[in-house]
Amino acid sequence: MLERLRKAGLRPTTARVSIVQAVEACAVPMTAEDVFRALMRRGISMGFGTAYRALSELTTAGLVARVLMDERHRPKFLYSKTLRREEVSLYAILQTEIPSTCDRT
Repeated sequence: MLERLRKAGLRPTTARVSIVQAVEACAVPMTAEDVFRALMRRGISMGFGTAYRALSELTTAGLVARVLMDERHRPKFLYSKTLRREEVSLYAILQTEIPSTCDRT
């Protein structure tokens, strides 16, 4: 994990390492709020803004995948280890809504 972050040009901070671990441990796509809640359940304290910025950096570095989920009033991004728009569409068809928590984190 630490080496992957360094190769991507990112310093392996607690926030970045914890977020990658939470996203990789979850079998379903997660929103930023889901990731934040997973970190809180693990006892990792950070602000939501810090978590969101770290998700953005990890996405830009290619360590976390991000897909825009169509929302009527505001955009919502889903994060996963690997994620394609087709998977999001299929997931939306199979589930009435994205789960608010990931049981595996």
